[in-house]
Amino acid sequence: MSEAGAVVCPQCDSQRLYRDGLRRLSDGLEIQRWLCRACGYRFSERSVKSNVAGKLGKSLHSGPDHFQSGIVKNDLSVKEASNDFSFFLGKDVASHDVSTVGKGLNSFSFYNRKHQICATGAKNLGTATETKTVAGDLEVLQKSKGRFVKFLSTLENDGINESSAKLYVAYLKRIESSGGNLLDPESVKAAIAKKKWNLATKAWAVASYSKYLEVVGGTWKPPKYQVERKLPYVPTEKELDCLINAAYSKHSAYLLLLKETGMRSSEAWNLKWRDIDFERNSITLNETLKHGTPRMFKVSSRLIAVLNALPKTSDTYIFQRDPPTPFGLLHFSRTFRNLRKRVAQKMQNPNINRITFHTFRHWYATMEYHKTKALLHVQERLGHKSVLTTTIYTHLINFEADAYYSETAQTIEEARKLVEAGFEFVCDMGGFKLFRKPK
Repeated sequence: MSEAGAVVCPQCDSQRLYRDGLRRLSDGLEIQRWLCRACGYRFSERSVKSNVAGKLGKSLHSGPDHFQSGIVKNDLSVKEASNDFSFFLGKDVASHDVSTVGKGLNSFSFYNRKHQICATGAKNLGTATETKTVAGDLEVLQKSKGRFVKFLSTLENDGINESSAKLYVAYLKRIESSGGNLLDPESVKAAIAKKKWNLATKAWAVASYSKYLEVVGGTWKPPKYQVERKLPYVPTEKELDCLINAAYSKHSAYLLLLKETGMRSSEAWNLKWRDIDFERNSITLNETLKHGTPRMFKVSSRLIAVLNALPKTSDTYIFQRDPPTPFGLLHFSRTFRNLRKRVAQKMQNPNINRITFHTFRHWYATMEYHKTKALLHVQERLGHKSVLTTTIYTHLINFEADAYYSETAQTIEEARKLVEAGFEFVCDMGGFKLFRKPK
């Protein structure tokens, strides 16, 4: 999804456009086609040259029949245009015995801008299945290239964040590639059932299709896939460092950021240069996901230096180009999986292949709880909406060799200094207060 520069939708004047492929003309030229994200209107660039034979004069006959027009030849004589004139049939007009002029299509007085010229004839976008809008009949919606435009627009209006909306569309496309027909709920059920996906993937596919039907006005009885909750895999710090050190500069900085902050992958991907305080070695996360709370992280000088050394491909984003591409993080993830495979083979450690971007978050949460034993602190660091989600990290790793520093305090001032140093209160004993801190 990228902004199309100065190109605007002729229907609603929006600049929020998809590139919708190229249209090849009969003379071999190619022109860019666009699909409006706001209203679903599909159009070609207005600067298309038509190479129409002759100069178009005034109409020979009045009335709605726009085929009855005249052509002014080079000798200034007027010739009546027949109904099979190649401009209207979309044929190659270069071979006609009259002069050729290049002119914008929209400037002709009788030209209907809802028509498109192609090798197979003019199409009326108001009636064709390559429709100007994705609203309306479900069958037309299914056949249209822009069938997901209204779906994405509705999700955006409902407050669904962009990454979740893209995930819904990705699952709908997986259903289609598996033989499911989005017009037929029973076909979708069969396609999901026969695939050897895990229960979580099937549950996501069902949820995505349910949301799709909700938008287009369909109904179905969704199958139920009960997802069994499993403990996430937590690697060792050495395994994470192997990936960080083997990665190229941008991936290395991204992975180190995940390790030190525990951000979600999309949160880190959308981070902006303005969010980094290079003097105070801190990063502020304002654009959170899943209704999380904004938070600030104190990070290492190494991470600040690595981020500062990255090439500035955007004045806004750290890891993305500006404007962002629709599936940039997916391509970034594919490169990471290739890196992971190489490192696992080199280290002869198959566990490295189990590490994902989200695994860094699991590792961070587990280590934070081990160091502080404060569940609410970990919840705040992760941006969890509910503390129940955070409780999973309290028993991911059994640290059998827990060791502590211990101190005693007899006065309030001594106790205050210990608390500021990271010690936690244990109990009162013999008039002294006992404190401890993990080593």
